[in-house]
Amino acid sequence: MRVTAANLAQAIANLPRNTQFNYVNVRNSGRIIVTNVQLPEGPIEFKRFDPKKGETLHSSKSESISTQMLWRLANALQEDVPVNLDRIFGASYNTRAVLESLLAHTPEFYWCKLDRLEVMNTQKNIKKGHKHLIYRPNDPHKNGVAIEHTTNVIISEMNLDVVHQSVDIETILPTKGMTIEEKRRHAQIQISLVKIGHYLGYRTWVAANDRGLQYNGKSIAQMDGVIDNLRNEQVLQSYDKAIR
Repeated sequence: MRVTAANLAQAIANLPRNTQFNYVNVRNSGRIIVTNVQLPEGPIEFKRFDPKKGETLHSSKSESISTQMLWRLANALQEDVPVNLDRIFGASYNTRAVLESLLAHTPEFYWCKLDRLEVMNTQKNIKKGHKHLIYRPNDPHKNGVAIEHTTNVIISEMNLDVVHQSVDIETILPTKGMTIEEKRRHAQIQISLVKIGHYLGYRTWVAANDRGLQYNGKSIAQMDGVIDNLRNEQVLQSYDKAIR
């Protein structure tokens, strides 16, 4: 079942009132108190302070978790699949630890630590990873208490950076209204389609207006795995109109 921002807002609204909640991260000695939840989808207003730093609830400022932030997390949630809020939000919000900690105190959410597979040269080591939040609606715990869920999941992070070297976007045939950034993205997509198809064992057809695109000093039509002429493809011999 899909999780919505309203589900998250309601879960936090149901937490015990006038209660100071701890952060999931035990190294953070701060406290959080929810002051108001605007239903159905937020925002959620709260105060946070750290007694060890001499801060008090009275002197702390009011802050909020936006509806947009709730929706962003809700869209990333799947049942029994750990999520890392730092990766979901990046540096976009400085309240992500607050949201994580509040949800961890609600019945359907647990916090957990996943082991991480670290690869250095040819050696692989399993190290304790960062904390994650996990949605377990079929195994609710007591409201107002943060519970750790033990899991044997090990995550392995792949390098998702894609480098397109020496792409000459000036060799793309002019398209009315296409900006430089759009031409660059179009070229990257065309090159990626050819390379992915080739690695998967497929042969790729490139449209006539893109065949002159220059990549690494040669046209995309000369790359491995690109079909030279549709008329020579046996599978299309019976479909003359399609070839045209």
